[in-house]
Amino acid sequence: MDKIDLLTCIPDPLSIEEDVFEFWVTGYTVEHTVENRLKTDITIGSYDRVVVDIDTRDQFQTFELLEGLLKKPQSFRPSPVANVPNGGDNLIQLSGGSERARR
Repeated sequence: MDKIDLLTCIPDPLSIEEDVFEFWVTGYTVEHTVENRLKTDITIGSYDRVVVDIDTRDQFQTFELLEGLLKKPQSFRPSPVANVPNGGDNLIQLSGGSERARR
C-alpha cells in the first residue's frame, strides 16, 4: 500500500463550541445537533438553517480530524505558513500587490 502525506491546516486559535463538542462526543448526528442549536441557542437561532448546518458539519469534521491526530502527537508540527493579520492589508503592501489591490 502506498503512503500518502496529507497536509491539514487547523486555524490558530481553534474555536470550538462546547455544546457542539458535547453532541459529537455523545454520538449525536449533525442533523440532531443542528436542530438543537436552532431551538436552544438564542444567538444561533437568528441564523439561516443552512449556515448553522455548514458550521456544525465543519466543527464535526474538525473533531474527527483532531481525534485521529491526538492518537499520534508526533503528527503535530509547526506550520511553515506565517500568520496573516486580520484584513491582510499589510501582506498585500509588503508583497507589492497589484495596483488595484492598493486602491
